[in-house]
Amino acid sequence: MSEAAVETHPDYGSGDMPVNPYGQLHIVPEVIDRSPESVRTHDNFAARANDIIMTISHGLQRGEPLREAIGVAADNYVDNTEDDPELQKFSHLIVRARKQAEIQDQLNEDRRLLHGGTLDTEEDRSLAVHYDMLRHEACEYNHELRRFIEDHSEDVGRDELTDWLIRASQGRVKWADGEITGAVSEAAVHAALQGMPELRGLRHGTVDEDLKGFDFVGTWQGRLVTFDAKTGHYPPLTEQKHGHPHIELSVPRIEGFRLSPHELDNLRFDARHALHEHVGIGIHSAHRRDATKVIRLAPSQS
Repeated sequence: MSEAAVETHPDYGSGDMPVNPYGQLHIVPEVIDRSPESVRTHDNFAARANDIIMTISHGLQRGEPLREAIGVAADNYVDNTEDDPELQKFSHLIVRARKQAEIQDQLNEDRRLLHGGTLDTEEDRSLAVHYDMLRHEACEYNHELRRFIEDHSEDVGRDELTDWLIRASQGRVKWADGEITGAVSEAAVHAALQGMPELRGLRHGTVDEDLKGFDFVGTWQGRLVTFDAKTGHYPPLTEQKHGHPHIELSVPRIEGFRLSPHELDNLRFDARHALHEHVGIGIHSAHRRDATKVIRLAPSQS
């Protein structure tokens, strides 16, 4: 995909020209009541994000290629010895933002070609391998971002984190918002499922499980059950996937990082309803590039 076709924000630029490191989204700051320790953690994250963004921006101003400027930031803030492991993991998220945005662009383009019917067998096979490799890398980043949000939702605001990812990715507004929205939805479903004692051994899916569509894995009534978090307003869906029940739960758009207790209760209601009633029975193939899904919604019980 050409750079000109990528959505950018006027405060950030397209990435072809040096970017104003002080560019900000026009947002109303979130009010977060932080403890003194949380304030220190927040300030460390904010300072590190700005250091990385400034390093990349100054490199571009000196005429360095973008990848070289990002490499300098990685050398300075990720690959060096870091006393604070959480700060190092955060640095890794910020430094990789531009690369991950480009990976998403390439995934979109590969998907278009794979479904376009214009490739011969060898081209199709080769591109499918490339597509799966990119999906794996994108999924790893999503897991890192979700873990950061779950661990530090008291320390940083959603608007701040979105702003840092946009600036570090050189203006990829849509990508940054999409990544955070997906990660927040997964964190919300996790919080809801943790409040269901009938689910045993609940855990996050591994990257390989996630690539099959399993965000969470647990046991219910002695049977394996998996869950997938979706963003939007949809009824819960029960599916049979790989021989076990699989449930898709819809999460409404969240303004910050957390759902209210009432909204969490609603998610638990949907999860229990799907477990017991098998609402929206669906036939689902594996989550591959050629996956298809035919959903037969169950009749209303009202």
